[in-house]
Amino acid sequence: MVRHGEADYESGRLTNTGKRQVQGLSEELTERLPIGKAYSIVSSPTRRAYETARILLPLFRSRTGSQVSITRDSGFGQEYSNGSDEYMFRLGKERVQVLENYGKTCDILFLVSHEGIIAATGIAIAEGANINLPDNFSRIKEYTEENVQDAISKFNLPRERVVQRLEESYPDSLPRVGEATAVLFDFDKGLAEVISPLLR
Repeated sequence: MVRHGEADYESGRLTNTGKRQVQGLSEELTERLPIGKAYSIVSSPTRRAYETARILLPLFRSRTGSQVSITRDSGFGQEYSNGSDEYMFRLGKERVQVLENYGKTCDILFLVSHEGIIAATGIAIAEGANINLPDNFSRIKEYTEENVQDAISKFNLPRERVVQRLEESYPDSLPRVGEATAVLFDFDKGLAEVISPLLR
């Protein structure tokens, strides 16, 4: 899964920086993608996501040696990326089923979309396939160590009980996904990797 590069939200297009970000991501992905597999790309219909997919297209074609198409799917559009975290977690589970159907036609499927969709769908994929997520791409609890210490002092409870109660009372939040960031899943190894040219 890939989040689009930096965009000018008035025109909906990638900025020059966004294009460079995606090109940098393409370079980062080159050695990680197997040769000889059938690739397919599903993209949000927005210009910025579709432009991102088009920049990545030569990479996928070079790895497969055959035609790779981009399918625009409005179910992965920006309008679905701005709900509450609770809504996004539900939506992510629904989108996994859609991706599974697309995945029947290829060996490796790439989704190019928006931050909320990438985060929610990625977590749903990982949880459904029992894949370990890196710390920078996991469900986030919004309480702090200060909240823990305050509750220990105020209620005179052991740390374990305080943390348990905070876990129960604070809803999960989605992780942040940077521009031109990819999340790769290895289902055979049960691992996920977050790749961003901005992290170098």
